[in-house]
Amino acid sequence: MKQILSFTLQRSTLQRTPFLILLTILVCVGQIRAQEEEELHVSCQPTPVLPGNCLDGSRTCESYSEYTCSEGYCWASGTTTANQGIPFNGLVQNKVIEIGGTYRITQNVRFEDCIFKMRGDARILVSPVGTKRMKIFFANCQFFGCNEMWQGIVVEASGATGGLYFNFGSNSVEDAYIGLTLDEIQTVPTNGYNIFDNDFRNNHIGVSNLRRDDLALNAVLTGNHFFSDRRIVRAGRLIGYCTNA
Repeated sequence: MKQILSFTLQRSTLQRTPFLILLTILVCVGQIRAQEEEELHVSCQPTPVLPGNCLDGSRTCESYSEYTCSEGYCWASGTTTANQGIPFNGLVQNKVIEIGGTYRITQNVRFEDCIFKMRGDARILVSPVGTKRMKIFFANCQFFGCNEMWQGIVVEASGATGGLYFNFGSNSVEDAYIGLTLDEIQTVPTNGYNIFDNDFRNNHIGVSNLRRDDLALNAVLTGNHFFSDRRIVRAGRLIGYCTNA
């Protein structure tokens, strides 16, 4: 039912007319503003339910507790041994991995459809060792932190005397100081870094791939997206971290 307001302006009330009009405007504006400030109810896409699929642009830490680390992959505190959690066949698939320190990878491995929950100052160090060419893959994985920036993924191939093939594709990296750091010091010609179709979201630096010592760059980057949709937490240079940032 519509309510119609009518005003009869008589001489005795004419001087109060501006006040009434102003009051009416203030009430209407207040109602409009209240409607604009109502809490919006949003939902996440069900497949998969990941922070990046939420429609409200919230920081990933709001969904951090929703992902319980998989048995044998809960490393939020304490130290881990190199290659911990990597089975004999080298395939780590559909795991939720929580890392609180430095997780070092020195052997062949393929991480597929995994979720990495990274605590503040945590990092993944890819530093293969061996005379044979090493192959390390990350495919369709999600990396994110909460409140504090984590250090990122560092590829350092000086110990791979036989070369390294590093394949990083269709991943999402969020909340890192440097999402991905590629070392170009190694002179082994069989080194190759293939970085493709990744989303680097809300990182201080997405990818660091600096040329050093006049060596040829050996990374191929295609189809990657770098963007920010939230205010990045201010952080200084992390202690003990690479200096090329």
